[in-house]
Amino acid sequence: FITSKELINKYWDNFHKTCLDRHEPFEKYLNEIYKKEICISPIKSLSVHLTNINSSYGLSPFIDYKKLWDEN
Repeated sequence: FITSKELINKYWDNFHKTCLDRHEPFEKYLNEIYKKEICISPIKSLSVHLTNINSSYGLSPFIDYKKLWDEN
């Protein structure tokens, strides 16, 4: 997601806790920000998250990566 310096400074503890406690669930501390701030997530067609398939995040099951690769 994209955020501002002001939001990072204001919610630094939330971002830091997200890194320390990734399985509590991962979104727990980010959801606390969403409850207090207007947050906009990019729609799927405008963004894609690519990560190491062996990471704890894995690959999104909702995106056809092969098709995306072939079309571009």
